[in-house]
Amino acid sequence: MSISRTNTLRMKKISTLLSLVLLSFALPAQNSWLQESNLPGSGRFAAFAFTADSAAFVGGGQTSSGYTADMWRYNPSTDTWSQVAAFAGGARYAATATGMGDKGYVGLGFDGNYYNDWWEYDAPSNTWTQLANYIGSARQGSVAVCIAGKVYVHGGTAGSTYLTSTHVYDTTNNAWTPKASLPALGRLYPAAFALNGNMYIVGGAYSLTNMSDETWEFNPVTNGWLPKANYGGGVRGLMSGFNIFDRGFAGGGTADGTLHSNSWWSFDPIGNSWTSIANMPGPARKAAVSFAVGGYGYVATGYSDSSFYATDVWEYAPIDVSVPENEAVKTVFSYDAQQNSLLIRSGAGGQAQLDLYDLNGKRCFSAQLQLNGQHQWKTLPVLPAGVYVVALQGEVKAGGKIIVTK
Repeated sequence: MSISRTNTLRMKKISTLLSLVLLSFALPAQNSWLQESNLPGSGRFAAFAFTADSAAFVGGGQTSSGYTADMWRYNPSTDTWSQVAAFAGGARYAATATGMGDKGYVGLGFDGNYYNDWWEYDAPSNTWTQLANYIGSARQGSVAVCIAGKVYVHGGTAGSTYLTSTHVYDTTNNAWTPKASLPALGRLYPAAFALNGNMYIVGGAYSLTNMSDETWEFNPVTNGWLPKANYGGGVRGLMSGFNIFDRGFAGGGTADGTLHSNSWWSFDPIGNSWTSIANMPGPARKAAVSFAVGGYGYVATGYSDSSFYATDVWEYAPIDVSVPENEAVKTVFSYDAQQNSLLIRSGAGGQAQLDLYDLNGKRCFSAQLQLNGQHQWKTLPVLPAGVYVVALQGEVKAGGKIIVTK
């Protein structure tokens, strides 16, 4: 399901009385996709992407004129793109990237030769620094996630060799360490995301035409792999993936190297289960980039059914924080700093689950409520100052944001 930007304007009203901060607005509908502004650079597939400094960065890949090193910064709050410093490692495709804080990490990939270099991008200063080379074999199509301040890189291919190796990069001492290899066939371009301190890989290509539907969990503490529920969409390679609100999301890609998909699924690590979500609109594709910022997922570029070199960008809203217009005015959320409490003003009654998320998509608080159609207070844990998304789900559905002040 897709919706237009006009119909999804986020109406915000802020009023402040002493330490009480109120912010109410309408969010996009749940489980829906919204088309955003196209990447202004050349269309491409097998690009890299990472998030840093509250923004997303997309670069590299293969264009109609060959490999490229250009990079673009996307600001989700304004839906705008700006060109930034090109990747200092040079033009290539199928590079590996991830980000944390205000830094991005990019390396590996292919331009006719395989690479094992590793670079750090500093978003505030728009500069690149070369780091210690990756200690595994040079490769393309690997995946990377950040966990507890470290970067975990897995898989990929070098020619006809599909790799099972996993390595961790320590950003504090600029050093790589080998970790346990995947106890299964090596693969290229699985989807990857991090949940609850673990890395998950989903699907991937065993060869150009043979794909996987496996889901594997890597635990950095035990240095071990565990098989999880198979991907609900069947075998799939050259996929995209991201994580939001304690859930992983994976989709797109190809089942046989030729036919492309636009179906997406959500993974619950606690229940070890996959649930189908709304198909991504637009042409089906493989080798697209994906990322998550501020509680929303994004898919961009790729090798699509209509264009080898796509530029379109799609935003996914995952959680049920939208209600019918005639009900939206019935529920308003306020934060009282003196009491460290959430005030729920609702004209509706019934059982509901209250969830509070930070803008990185982490659930910070959850509680079961019995709403009575009047005002109700809920004491919160001590939270860092900032903006939080509030969601009510159940017999009463509502969504909003609060600003926690100190």
